[in-house]
Amino acid sequence: MKFFKIITVTSVLALAITASLPLLAEEGAEEKSWSNTTELSLVNTTGNSETSNFAITNKYATAIGKGTFNLDFDALRTETTTRVVQNIGGVLVVDETTAVSAEAYKLNGQYNRPITERLNWYARAGWYRDEFAGIDNSYAAGAGIGYVFFTDDSHTLKGEIGLGYVQEKFIDGTDTDFAELRGFLAYHRELSPTSKLFSELEILENLDETSDVRANGLIGVSANLSNRIALAVSYALKYDAEPPTLTLVDAGFPDVLFEFDDLDTTLKASLVINF
Repeated sequence: MKFFKIITVTSVLALAITASLPLLAEEGAEEKSWSNTTELSLVNTTGNSETSNFAITNKYATAIGKGTFNLDFDALRTETTTRVVQNIGGVLVVDETTAVSAEAYKLNGQYNRPITERLNWYARAGWYRDEFAGIDNSYAAGAGIGYVFFTDDSHTLKGEIGLGYVQEKFIDGTDTDFAELRGFLAYHRELSPTSKLFSELEILENLDETSDVRANGLIGVSANLSNRIALAVSYALKYDAEPPTLTLVDAGFPDVLFEFDDLDTTLKASLVINF
């Protein structure tokens, strides 16, 4: 559990630093050209039950020339300790085994530059790992155009469409690469002066095998506690129409195939820190 002790201390320090920042910018101060939002979710139990669940999402944005660069990072890790109690020859034997039951990491960078008030172009690159879904490393890069369908004080809808290239390596050592078509929609709505709804949908079409459709979805709400701190609840899904498969070998017996699940979901409550 050392990993989670470090994470817990780091999270507390981050909150302390954030709380010490001024909640309101000084009047007349120069407007900054960057922003950073961090979401933290932590569950840790000790004693008779030992489990640890940590999730972090960090979104950084900065102005570069006439465009904007966004760098997003996601991490999720869950550890569970199982205790087995036995009487062996009149002696109490306690065995505890700690194992990781969920772990995933994602890093994406994207640059957007306006063409007109509503139209823009983008270039993006990303990396992803989820060994529990069979993915050892997945790299993707692409470019396309984006369009703002509407935006006002209450809500915003924008979309993107583009082409990309994906290279994946699976946990059994096999790999694949393919061209993909990407579509993306994002909708944000102000529910009140201190709360908002956010949703995203990304569709990825494998152009080499069109039956291999993938989708990433997100919907959630957040409520401000102060100018810098908020609470958020979100539900995310990840779908793969043709998930990876593993060939399981046992000498003297026929090989068997195991197929990973095609749908992963995550329900998360988080503390949101805005810098």
